[in-house]
Amino acid sequence: MTSSFTARSDERRSMRQRAALGLLVLAAATMLSCGKPSEAPGTGPAGAAQVTGRVLEQLDSPPYTFLRVQTDTGEAWVAVPIASVNAQKLVRG
Repeated sequence: MTSSFTARSDERRSMRQRAALGLLVLAAATMLSCGKPSEAPGTGPAGAAQVTGRVLEQLDSPPYTFLRVQTDTGEAWVAVPIASVNAQKLVRG
């Protein structure tokens, strides 16, 4: 009876060790994948793309206003801090 109890105890310890190792690997993988996201070239405040054109449509979704703008090369959607912009107004930025 003692050897049966010892075998089960060893089996439980082994299972706990495997579970702990699995959690450790999962935590390490999660931490490694949570690095700072990189920005695509030409995006973000430092390298924001410049768009010039006439406003066709405005959608407000605080804290941003999304503008559909007719440019020389076609239409583009632009996100700006919340603003009120009249349709057909020429915008640049």
